[in-house]
Amino acid sequence: MTKINSSIKLLALSFFIIFFGYNGVQQYVTVFFAEKGMLSVGFYSLIIIYVLLSLCSPLAGAFVSKYGPKKAMVLASLFYALFILSLLPGSLSLVYLGSALLGIAAAFLWNGQNVYLIKASTENSAGKSAGLFMVALSSSAAAGILTIWYLQQSLSLATIFLIFSILPFVGFFLLLTLPSVPTEHVPNKFQLMKRSLTSPTAFRFSLLWFGLAFVSGLALGFLPIDIKNLFGIHLIGPLSTLFYVMPILFSYLFGKVSDKLGRKPMIILSFVLCGISLIILSLATTLWLMILGIIILTTYYAATRTITFVLVGDISSPQNLGSLTSQFWAVQNVGTVAALFTAIIIPGKNVYLVSLGFLVLSAVLLFPILNHSLPETRSIIEKEMGLVMENQNLEIKEQNLADIKQN
Repeated sequence: MTKINSSIKLLALSFFIIFFGYNGVQQYVTVFFAEKGMLSVGFYSLIIIYVLLSLCSPLAGAFVSKYGPKKAMVLASLFYALFILSLLPGSLSLVYLGSALLGIAAAFLWNGQNVYLIKASTENSAGKSAGLFMVALSSSAAAGILTIWYLQQSLSLATIFLIFSILPFVGFFLLLTLPSVPTEHVPNKFQLMKRSLTSPTAFRFSLLWFGLAFVSGLALGFLPIDIKNLFGIHLIGPLSTLFYVMPILFSYLFGKVSDKLGRKPMIILSFVLCGISLIILSLATTLWLMILGIIILTTYYAATRTITFVLVGDISSPQNLGSLTSQFWAVQNVGTVAALFTAIIIPGKNVYLVSLGFLVLSAVLLFPILNHSLPETRSIIEKEMGLVMENQNLEIKEQNLADIKQN
């Protein structure tokens, strides 16, 4: 039985501490500004974060390819504390500046994390490693949200945010102790990223990341408001925590099963669960129906987020791992931004129906390429990016040089 190595466990612990602080605060950002009569500020802050995360993913991918994922994560972690602190003075310019810096930093953090996870895992344990990481990440979010919910009964949100800003600094020091992983020398990094964007197969696979982020964005931006409107602000904490309970319970199992059965069955399961949950949430007017919808939605999230962490490794080679990782993270955050704008523009529960429409469109485009095995998909993407021809030419040049030396 393949064990998860200590590097993955330390990575998971570092992110647990960082996101105990950040996720707890993030879930209350829209509510924090709504209490000040500035609901739109919370939404726009989140939009700035995810727009810049998306735009800066190619730059982050190039940085990770050149300097390694550890340096990217260490550098980025500090800005999570700075963002939390930027909320406290109540200055709009400071909030938006903090959001912009966090968006840039997050691109480096998550590109680094994804590449590190793949490189530090063995082929037979990648799913389990991703599952363990998701358990840690979801546990941190649940613990952070519940802690703030409990503390706000006696402390102001501003005071709680100040306390929570300390945690990313702790995560920073833990990331410093991570052992480095080998990096591949990839020339013309930005040219390679441009090619990955023109790969039809890579684009279709990226819809899985888009759908995941779109649904997550709804949970981040609209679901707390929906809960508040239906049942009151006091239930935001407990009900939002349900969004993390199922990943805690099942992410490791989903990852382990995907190592044995493959990623495709998990992808199909995720689409089915997402569709059911969106239909239920669009109809939910009672507490128990809302809880059922959130439980199914979180099961979808647990399956999909775990799979996407390792799927990029399944369909990439050492040459295009960095470019595909940055592309998928960019597309993922476009999905989050789209969800936040949808929550602003589309009235009420129609948001869930719009999400269902995106889900159906993604399924139509993605499912035909699932007929190929993942190794076949990897080869198709390499051909579409022109890497096969480049490798053949390189082999010919190396052979010619060897022949010249012999002669």
